[in-house]
Amino acid sequence: MCGFVGQLSLSPDVERRRLYHLNNALLHRGPDDSGIVIAPSKTWGLAHRRLAVVDPECGTQPMIDRERGLTLVYNGEIYDDERLRRELSAEGYVFRTRSDTEVLLALYALRGLDMFKDLRGEFSFALIDERANEAILVRDRMGLKPLFFTRFGDTLLFGSEIKALFRDERVERRIDPQGLIGAIVVADVPGETCFAGIHQVKHAHFMRVKLDTLEMTQRRYWDAIGNARTDIPADPREQTEAVKAEVNRALQLRLRADVPVGSYLSGGIDSSIISAAAACHLDEVDCFSLAFEESRRHDEFPFAQQVAARYPNIRLHRIPVTYADTIRKLPETVWHLERPFGNLHSVAKIMQSQYARDHVVCVLTGDGGDESFCGYSTFWLQNALQKVNYSLPAIRDELNSMQREAKGIGGNRFYLSGGLARRIGPDSQFMVDKLGFRPTDLARALDGELRIRGLMNPEFVAKTDQLAVERQVDWLSESMPPANEWPHMVLLQYIHLNSIVPEYIATIADRAEFAGSVEARPPLFDHVVVELAMGLPPEAKMKGDREKHILRDAFADIVPSDVVERRKQAFLAPPAPFKGVEGQALLQRYLSREAIRDAGIWNPTKIAAIAALRRVMPRNRLINLVLTIVLTAQILHDEMINQSRWWR
Repeated sequence: MCGFVGQLSLSPDVERRRLYHLNNALLHRGPDDSGIVIAPSKTWGLAHRRLAVVDPECGTQPMIDRERGLTLVYNGEIYDDERLRRELSAEGYVFRTRSDTEVLLALYALRGLDMFKDLRGEFSFALIDERANEAILVRDRMGLKPLFFTRFGDTLLFGSEIKALFRDERVERRIDPQGLIGAIVVADVPGETCFAGIHQVKHAHFMRVKLDTLEMTQRRYWDAIGNARTDIPADPREQTEAVKAEVNRALQLRLRADVPVGSYLSGGIDSSIISAAAACHLDEVDCFSLAFEESRRHDEFPFAQQVAARYPNIRLHRIPVTYADTIRKLPETVWHLERPFGNLHSVAKIMQSQYARDHVVCVLTGDGGDESFCGYSTFWLQNALQKVNYSLPAIRDELNSMQREAKGIGGNRFYLSGGLARRIGPDSQFMVDKLGFRPTDLARALDGELRIRGLMNPEFVAKTDQLAVERQVDWLSESMPPANEWPHMVLLQYIHLNSIVPEYIATIADRAEFAGSVEARPPLFDHVVVELAMGLPPEAKMKGDREKHILRDAFADIVPSDVVERRKQAFLAPPAPFKGVEGQALLQRYLSREAIRDAGIWNPTKIAAIAALRRVMPRNRLINLVLTIVLTAQILHDEMINQSRWWR
């Protein structure tokens, strides 16, 4: 996988020097090679940074088909490329390389915009079609690979990360209050970002751009529910075998590379399945596990050890993470992610990828299991709430029963405390009016947004025209199937796959891996696996309170039973107490009254009050969570708007 930038212009002003400068902001995405192509008319140019995984000698980009007038830059991996290569060769295309990049170029050359149904993998790409006088910008179905763009004057600029666009001095650098609040509460609207004027090609969409006018149109080519399997066998045993077969197929496709392939092993069920399955197919496999040394509650390393002990061909690498590490690497992490966050697991993931790069170039991950097979407690809660029709009087007895059943399920007790009644109250009625039900994740986001706005500078908040959650609901109301036609748990999956995954989960995964110049390969996000999972009956995915029921059963023969039957433990890093010299220096730099006033995001008085509370209660999780959100938003402003990069 790689990174790229491009410029389309109505004037002949595309410069090699400028593209080179922008492209170098993506060095971490492609340390192995680079290339630039500029049209003779100087009205378009493409630049690429390469992480060489398949055919290192001949897969250089941009890749050109001069006969057909096509030029391509591409970030990602097409896993079924050998089958496509045979088909396209039979149709008359003559290949010059073994790279999947040329397969992508050939597929467009012969099948045009009908090509997307044949693509299996993670990808974003930009293709110039001179004969059609247009550019095509594309993102994969799950949105795992990013592609941003901005329009100013007679120019359209696009690239794999926002920091590359901001290297162009003509691009305005300004926080968008609506986008920032949406990112903080994980209520992003697809296509929007934290920055004014910076947009993203939506997941599962392609965007056509006319070269002579820069007119842009986006069109969806895939949908999680619209493409759900309808041929699911009725027999639960056959369903389980189907899941096992498709996941194994997705994994085997992702083992193909001309460089070493390893696996992330957290000790959770998803990464344990993927690592164990990889060990069944490879002679040796390096597995990389995080160990939170100062917090037993967050440390899953002992479960990773159980999996590794079962397979002599697994080499388990223990990566210790301390409070000091999270503080030290926090500014770097914000710079990579280009968004604020409250969970410090992003810092740990960057440490994991940077360690792994010394041993492998590609890593298998367990990402996707929770979204595809209903692993989060919110899915279980949504199912339980629908049974009582979200009625407060009817839910009181059910709450006590649910509380008992929820014992040990991470996150549910938080929902079932006093907050649940508030979240299904009148403040969230607009969700029912527009969607037909109250999605538990959006109810949580709404509760968080109302609290976060209370800490912000009133002038900053005044620049938003509505709640971020309301904007997300408006977007969903235009695309989501009617609530009376699908179980609400399945519709919550749809929300995850269409908003939380492409805008949040994918961002963390992509940027964390590329911070170490590592390519991540998540078999459980394979679209064929997702289509099968979306077609399964709800009880196959959530049986009682046993989340990911069918996935656990499908691989119970290769994973230790203690791991198979573990309750879901959310991947959370310990909240940083911001103690010691480095922690205090970080707070002083970013949370001083001068820094707060300069960014203009937060209310200085309220942030000072929270900082004072932290001094009295340094281990209070809620206080440290709020401080982390405030701090990362401040760092985002400093890194992306002021471009200080002092940590370097």
